[in-house]
Amino acid sequence: MTRPAAASWPAEFEEMIRRQCRLLEPGEPIDPDTSLALLGIDSVQILMLIVEIEETFLVEIPETMLTGEYFATPRSIWSVLESLGVEAEDGEAA
Repeated sequence: MTRPAAASWPAEFEEMIRRQCRLLEPGEPIDPDTSLALLGIDSVQILMLIVEIEETFLVEIPETMLTGEYFATPRSIWSVLESLGVEAEDGEAA
């Protein structure tokens, strides 16, 4: 089984995801394409994650993007943030 390519999002975003993951061991890499449910993130935690994302990255996620499609995996959430102009650590979009 191959390991997924490392995600190119900021450490802040990774930490937010990790705080909500009940099923991820400390130090275990986050597979960007694993469903949030498989990571142990429930609907209440997704709401908490949305609030934290909006406050940290100073964005407002449009209601039209607050769907299971956009909040399915860490990669899909990061794609939402990129579409709202949030950039990766190196100053370039991931």
